[in-house]
Amino acid sequence: MTYRLLANDVVCFHIVFVVFVLFGGLLVMYWPRLGWLHLPCAGWGIAVEPLFRPSRAKIILNLYNGLTKHHYSDSRQKRWS
Repeated sequence: MTYRLLANDVVCFHIVFVVFVLFGGLLVMYWPRLGWLHLPCAGWGIAVEPLFRPSRAKIILNLYNGLTKHHYSDSRQKRWS
C-alpha cells in the first residue's frame, strides 16, 4: 500500500513539474521571484527532453507495427479458412 502511495506521489510531482516547466513563464510575469526556481527547472526540462525522443519514436513504431501485423494476420486467417 505504501508503494502505491509513493508511486502516486511521484506521478503527481512529475505532472506538476512538467506543467511548471511549460507554463512557469506565465507565473514569473506575476511573481518575478519565482524566476529563480523556474529557470533551473526549464533548463532541466530542455536538457532531458532529447533523451526521450528516440525511446518515444521506438514505442510508437513498435505499437504501429504490432497493430498492422495483427490486423493483416487476422484478415488473412478469416479469408482463407
